[in-house]
Amino acid sequence: MAMANNKIQCFTCNKEKITYPCKGCVKEFCLMDFMEHQRILNDELNYIVNEYNEFKQRINEQKQNPQND
Repeated sequence: MAMANNKIQCFTCNKEKITYPCKGCVKEFCLMDFMEHQRILNDELNYIVNEYNEFKQRINEQKQNPQND
């Protein structure tokens, strides 16, 4: 009886490997590339959260110290 080939081509390295799906971008990655993809997404999310927090802080400062323009 033949074994099923459950290997899929990794989106990043283009090698036929066991892959893991990213639910966000719907691409398949081998374990190493999946971990790197996740790290990149986490870095991007942290950047967005930091930008949001800085923006929120500036808004709060402007509310506390309104300038008469």
